[in-house]
Amino acid sequence: MNMLSKGATLAGASALLLGGALALSSAQVVSGETAGPDLSKITCAKPTYCFEGNNTKAGPGVEGVSASGDGLEGVSGSRYGVFGKSDQLKGIGVSGASSDGVGVAGDSSKGIGVTGFSKANYGVLGTSTNKIGVYGVSTKYVGVAGTSNTGTGVVGDSTNSYGVDGYSSNNAAGFFENDASFAYTLYAQNDADGAPLIAMAYNAGQEVGAFWVDAGGNGYFSGSVFTMQAPINDQQTRRSGHVGTFSAQSTRATIEDTGTARLVNGESAVRFDPAFAGTLDISRGYQVFVTPDGETRGLYIAAKYEGGFMVRENERGRSSVDFDYRVVAHPIGSSDARLPRLNLKPPQVSGPRPPRLH
Repeated sequence: MNMLSKGATLAGASALLLGGALALSSAQVVSGETAGPDLSKITCAKPTYCFEGNNTKAGPGVEGVSASGDGLEGVSGSRYGVFGKSDQLKGIGVSGASSDGVGVAGDSSKGIGVTGFSKANYGVLGTSTNKIGVYGVSTKYVGVAGTSNTGTGVVGDSTNSYGVDGYSSNNAAGFFENDASFAYTLYAQNDADGAPLIAMAYNAGQEVGAFWVDAGGNGYFSGSVFTMQAPINDQQTRRSGHVGTFSAQSTRATIEDTGTARLVNGESAVRFDPAFAGTLDISRGYQVFVTPDGETRGLYIAAKYEGGFMVRENERGRSSVDFDYRVVAHPIGSSDARLPRLNLKPPQVSGPRPPRLH
């Protein structure tokens, strides 16, 4: 095995590097050499690992430094390429730092690129001032996976970008599973006045849809809302109780207004609220239903206008009485479809389910 280059130093007993075949990559540390280690030429004195660094002080057991290549590289045919362990309460098994590149990189064709275990602290910790703290890539499985018995599996912290960023070309970008009853599968919290949850859809770089929850707990959809059953509203009662109420359903998209007006000498003119009138697609017409609050010969709609309607009494009656009215119209920008056919199916998550790490 090649000797460590001048840029790599051996220091202390916080890290133990294990592997079926492990090489300190002086081949990429020494200037002028770019090829990786030749596993066929590696000889080991011990059957479990090729190199061990011990340090009784506070420094690292093994440290690799490189100006442009890999400071330390471990390759294994069946187990860990690099394995780091710390017996201290808040010690670090493997630590990687880079001024403008990658601190720790893990690559696996079908297993796990980087794995970290901790009984009381972080399994894997990545920090970055202006880029990515931890970056995981997998061709068909999990890029970054975190598991914890009492704490948090994965924590992402960023001062000016994303705390955690997940990307997948053919599967779910993020997968969350919870076996505990009455617990959150996905928990989003915002300690400022921003939105704790936002989901956006893009097509060819253009935003085509969004859903978000604001600081007041209000939900917003940029498109339509579809439900498999009739929505139920939580309605407060006079005695501080709560009951469930159902919304009326219609065969077409409609907007309604109700009110009470006065019939004087058998005639009345009702004007729309300007805010309500501004939402109506008058080209598609509207319906008006009236109910007198007293005895009359009957009422009818004498005329309809863009800003209101006329009501008269039958048989040229001259009654003066209040009446209730209901206006049903079509909102601007709504579909004119009547009972459109639907085939609601949730998006399918392709590929295998991510493995359980516990």
